[in-house]
Amino acid sequence: MPDYKKLYLSLFNDVSDVIKNLQKVQQESEDRYLSSCEDEGDETQKRAPLTLHTTSQRNKK
Repeated sequence: MPDYKKLYLSLFNDVSDVIKNLQKVQQESEDRYLSSCEDEGDETQKRAPLTLHTTSQRNKK
């Protein structure tokens, strides 16, 4: 009979490692993006800020 606890713990550890790796890759990508924005200079500050439109804001119009 398979040792389900051992299999589960192995799977859990592998999935945890994958999640940590994805978080690391995401952080590195964000860092590269921010570095590229700094290289562009003030161009990023000229862009209009993004805003969220909620239902209550739409009803005020």
